[in-house]
Amino acid sequence: MVAQWAARRFLSHVDRHDWLHRDVALGAVVETMNEIVIDNLQKTFPNGTRAVRGCNLKIEDGEFLVLLGPSGCGKTTTLRMIAGLEQPTGGRVLIGGRDVTAKRPGERDIGFVFQFYALYPHLSVRDNILFPLCAVGVPRAEREASLARVSERLAIAHLLDRKPRHLSGGDRQRVALGRAMIRKPAVYLMDEPLGTLDAGLRLEMREFIRSQQLDLRITTVYVTHDQEEAMSMADRIVVMNEGRIRQVGTPSQVYVQPQDLFVANFVGSPGMNLFKGEIAEARREEFHPRNIASSLPCAGAYPPGPATLGIRPEHVTVNPDGIIAGTVIMNEYMGSARFVHIDTVTGRLVARVPPDAHVRLGDEVRLTCDPESCRLFDSDGTAMSVQA
Repeated sequence: MVAQWAARRFLSHVDRHDWLHRDVALGAVVETMNEIVIDNLQKTFPNGTRAVRGCNLKIEDGEFLVLLGPSGCGKTTTLRMIAGLEQPTGGRVLIGGRDVTAKRPGERDIGFVFQFYALYPHLSVRDNILFPLCAVGVPRAEREASLARVSERLAIAHLLDRKPRHLSGGDRQRVALGRAMIRKPAVYLMDEPLGTLDAGLRLEMREFIRSQQLDLRITTVYVTHDQEEAMSMADRIVVMNEGRIRQVGTPSQVYVQPQDLFVANFVGSPGMNLFKGEIAEARREEFHPRNIASSLPCAGAYPPGPATLGIRPEHVTVNPDGIIAGTVIMNEYMGSARFVHIDTVTGRLVARVPPDAHVRLGDEVRLTCDPESCRLFDSDGTAMSVQA
């Protein structure tokens, strides 16, 4: 109910100016520059909770950017401040070069898709989609032409006379998307729009949303805690935690080159294997794991001192000549591969092995790590760089 009230409040702010002064037709490439800039954005709630702590970010025109992080990390609050549903306690929001920090949602030329659809249950699909245009008095002929284009694009033309209660979850989300699209906004903002759908529908809707965004080239900010969604949809990912931006990069960058231990552990399923040790002054091209006499080669020389080595499961190999010994304590069969969990003196490690690998519970195994794929972090948890 709260989500529906927020959606209706948002829609009530739609400004007639936004509709009448758009100069692109639905389905056309957006030619105006609609980048989003958040400048030192901050939000502290009355109870003292600091939800967003000085975030700086530029979202390029036409980009599909995903805010990714655990619950309570500040991603939804950031999105709501971009939308104008929350007022920042510090910093600015700029859309298309305009400072919109103090402007109402309807003055920002945005389309917002909520997590729980927020459809009017007593209205038909037709009337739900047309609501933003009816609210600002767009002429009927113009409304109907827009409805025809949107419903065809969303493949819901046959559902226009139904009520939301007669629709599947996926169709309800299509209607919510149609309501956002029909205004032809400069920016799409989406707050976990697929969170209530089952796995099959999530995959279908991921493909649909991304294909529509690629066709329209509308700047899109998408919030999720689902790594698979983020990795499959984003041009860039912003990883957030505790109200701060931890890393901004392409899906490949945040997966292969995490900038700190939080990103290394959070991104990936399972996350990066992490074990502590040190880089010795005399042998800076070797990592010495804790509790193991032998060392692991590195792909270069690193600063000496305490360090944490991170490596993805696919780069850990079960090998009779490996220097890390352990016992298999769990075997996850995933169809195309298996994740083998191994208890070692350095801690628990996970190796990705072929599905037909002869590794069973209780087996004693030895492991090797690909030095080219290792990532080293200093005592503060920040990624280390190879020294010249």
